[in-house]
Amino acid sequence: MFRKTGYITGPIYMTGWHFIDFPMPQVGDYELEVRGRYEGGDGPIRKIRLQGKASFLRPTLSLAAMLLLALCIVGLGI
Repeated sequence: MFRKTGYITGPIYMTGWHFIDFPMPQVGDYELEVRGRYEGGDGPIRKIRLQGKASFLRPTLSLAAMLLLALCIVGLGI
C-alpha cells in the first residue's frame, strides 16, 4: 500500500516480480507498506517512509551576501 503519512487508505499495488516501480512523490511524506506473499500465506508487513522534497527551492540570502549588498549600496550612495 502506498499512502500519504497520516492517511488510513491509499492505492494498493500488486506484482508478481521481486520489484515494483511507482511514482516518487515530489512534495509531502509518504509511507510504503510491503508484504510478501508465500505458499504458506502472507508475510509480515514492512513500512518504508518516503520524504518528498519541495519541487522548487526558495532562494535565500546568506549573511555574507546581505553584507556585500549593503556595502555596494552604501558605496554607490543610493
